Amino acid sequence: SDQTAIHLVTLLDALPIQETIAAIEELESLGLPIGSVIVNRNIPPFLPPEDLAKAAEGDIDADAVRAGLSRAGIALSDADFAGLLTETIEHASRIRARAESAEQLDQLHVARLDLPTIPDGVDLGSLYELAETLAQQGVR
Repeated sequence: SDQTAIHLVTLLDALPIQETIAAIEELESLGLPIGSVIVNRNIPPFLPPEDLAKAAEGDIDADAVRAGLSRAGIALSDADFAGLLTETIEHASRIRARAESAEQLDQLHVARLDLPTIPDGVDLGSLYELAETLAQQGVR
């Protein structure tokens, strides 16, 4: 039917993106219409772009971070602080890799919808949140 389209769901990780690209190419070669690609479990960057780029390279101003934590009334042991810096670098690297995967996906010129990560597991309330997120992106 002219009203039928295939929608794919993926993650912004290297292997799932490769599999999605291959699936789209195969489906299109068969003449099947592609509707959209839904990117599941998308995570937001927690840093501004410039800081994110530096952190991905391991460049973090530890003194500024510790001072900011102190102003917020947060005291960490040296081990916990080192862990925080490590997690920041890992997060920034992951966000950069996901951005590269998103660029690959965007080259396909297929509509993309994004769903956020639901950190505490999916329940009825979070299903409504996901539905609202899709509605805000034009799904009806």
